Amino acid sequence: MAPLLAKATSGKSSLRMSEAIIDTDETHAPRMFVPEHATVAIHNTSPATTSTTSTDTAGTSKAANPNAPPTIGTLTTLVIRLSDSEDVEVDASVSELYNDVFDDDVSLKTQTEACSYGKLNIEPFIGKTPNNKKTVANGIVKVKMDFDMSKSGDYTNAALKAANDQVGDLSVFDLVMFCYPPGRNDFIAYAYPNHRYSFYNNEWCGYVYAQMHEVGHNLGLAHSGTKDSEYGDQSGFMGYSSARDDQRKCFNAQKNYQLRWYDDKVETLDPIALNVASREYVLHGITDYDNNDNNDALVVLRLKQSDNKKDYYIGYNRVVADGINEDSKEDVDLVTILRKESGDAYEYGKSTKIASLRPGQDFVLEDFDGSDRDVRVFFQSRNANGDATIRIIGDSDGPPPPPPGNCQTFTIQVKTDKYPEDNSWYVADAESGTVYPGATSEVYEEKYELYEQEVCLLMGTVPKTYRFSMLDAYGDGVCCSQGKGFYKVKDDNGDLLVSGDTGKFLVRDHVLEVRVDPDAEPPTPPPSDNEPPPPCMDTKKKNETFARKADGNEFKCKKWAKMKKCNRKIKTGSDTNKFIWEVCKKSCERCSDNDTDNDTDTDNDTDTSE
Repeated sequence: MAPLLAKATSGKSSLRMSEAIIDTDETHAPRMFVPEHATVAIHNTSPATTSTTSTDTAGTSKAANPNAPPTIGTLTTLVIRLSDSEDVEVDASVSELYNDVFDDDVSLKTQTEACSYGKLNIEPFIGKTPNNKKTVANGIVKVKMDFDMSKSGDYTNAALKAANDQVGDLSVFDLVMFCYPPGRNDFIAYAYPNHRYSFYNNEWCGYVYAQMHEVGHNLGLAHSGTKDSEYGDQSGFMGYSSARDDQRKCFNAQKNYQLRWYDDKVETLDPIALNVASREYVLHGITDYDNNDNNDALVVLRLKQSDNKKDYYIGYNRVVADGINEDSKEDVDLVTILRKESGDAYEYGKSTKIASLRPGQDFVLEDFDGSDRDVRVFFQSRNANGDATIRIIGDSDGPPPPPPGNCQTFTIQVKTDKYPEDNSWYVADAESGTVYPGATSEVYEEKYELYEQEVCLLMGTVPKTYRFSMLDAYGDGVCCSQGKGFYKVKDDNGDLLVSGDTGKFLVRDHVLEVRVDPDAEPPTPPPSDNEPPPPCMDTKKKNETFARKADGNEFKCKKWAKMKKCNRKIKTGSDTNKFIWEVCKKSCERCSDNDTDNDTDTDNDTDTSE
């Protein structure tokens, strides 16, 4: 038991076992004897738990257990493969269930460990069941219910009763997944929030989307919605479930903050308390969480509201092919803003996605925290590494206007395919990645429609380069099976510069070169290291005489130098307050900083003779 106890944390862990004998003989200190065949487990409580009530996907209200599974650590997991009183079994075999839950490239175990970067591990239970009636070899155990799934009735309690009778005390497990046999069409899956139990209707027990969604409830996560739907945010697993297996996806920004998997890359800001007009942040997508190229980048920025308790969470849904969230087909490479509708940062509470920003777009949080001040979130740029730069702005009328000066006009044409909402574009400075003010697409709503916009990009004294980026949120492009769409860029002469009507893409970048401004002053070339130094000359002409004082005698530069007066100040004419050596550099031998004059006299003398 010693290796097991090594996982325990004082004040945060509890020891669970299927059976034990406690000797309370008063002749010695109390002792506990644990049989060799008993099941023993360490349970670490969650860093932040909540006691709440939630409506699950079956529409039944479930009371939560405050002793929720932890979001960091190891969860001992038991999958119960149910059969009903008519001997109808789950369609998937034991080996298929083991593969779907624990062993597949994309399963509950592998996807949880991938999204958490190994911080949360799902481990199948192996050993004797708590009542010693069954031996579990791979985390899957068979249980028969005294209930006909084709009939009406309380199938939840039927499953719990059968499991407790045939398996024993289920509290020794961190997660218990019940897989129902077919026979009903009134539910897909449901779970107890902040508790160990989740339930799945037949084939849904093998779908990663359902597994991650329901175990997400176990971990204290509520649904991810939009203003129109409680499940409408499908950028992560807590939105609508999908009857597809092997989906690589994780969670949205609010859930990422709550889970604590990225605690070293989150930050909380009270924008009302900003002592500057704005503040800039760089955001990573979770797929770049362990990328050390920018250690200051965040995964989540939380905007805290103290008055109404509905905090905002900002994240960047960066999607990379073959990445841990490559199947997140919503809000691809967009900055998302979510509002948590209830609960503190680590408590159960639904989130609502209120905005998805393309580069160059902004969104205003009006009357932030009950104040009369607005807070603006501006997606400022996307760099070559895929990071997003946002700016949080207080009391601003909007993004910056286009810079002053002459500009060159470009025409962007987009013909939409069957899914116009997938496509957008923007133009950015090729070097900094900052989106050019106003150079972003409108929102496309009509299928098979030709849209046309003009942008005018600033010219300069030298040719300037911009980057035109075309985005497709689903990654299937604009052509072919979805309709013959395309995008084109033409210059102000009507010449075609960019054309795209083939292939799949998420983002395509093209270079736009802007010609030199014909009205601009040519730049002054920098001095070359190989150029000879400028000649050393007297400012005064060769035969020009001048006086040092208004009533004094006039001499040439050579004479003043011979008289050792170079360090005297001139007190008359246009050169007043200059030293003589400043207008007689050659004569005074002061052509370099190291040259000095032997005259150490100062201008404070009382000599009036010349």
